[in-house]
Amino acid sequence: MHGLLPTETGGWTPGELAQYCEAGLERQRIQARMLYTHAKLCALAVGGDFPELWEAFPLWSQQEVTAERVQRMKAAMLRKSKPQS
Repeated sequence: MHGLLPTETGGWTPGELAQYCEAGLERQRIQARMLYTHAKLCALAVGGDFPELWEAFPLWSQQEVTAERVQRMKAAMLRKSKPQS
């Protein structure tokens, strides 16, 4: 479990264990974002196609993926609606 031995967690409450696991998942997500960004830059440099972050690293729930897609669409709509100077 995220680098812990069962003997190290014997005195932990279920809430403490859940919090530790959630922190481990967040660390994995941060590492995935860094690796993805680097790999995407390399792919763009050679003209390759690249999947979305959540497709390359399935660490996000469907709700989080949907929220990210909505946020990207809103940002794109805002960019298009701003007048060109």
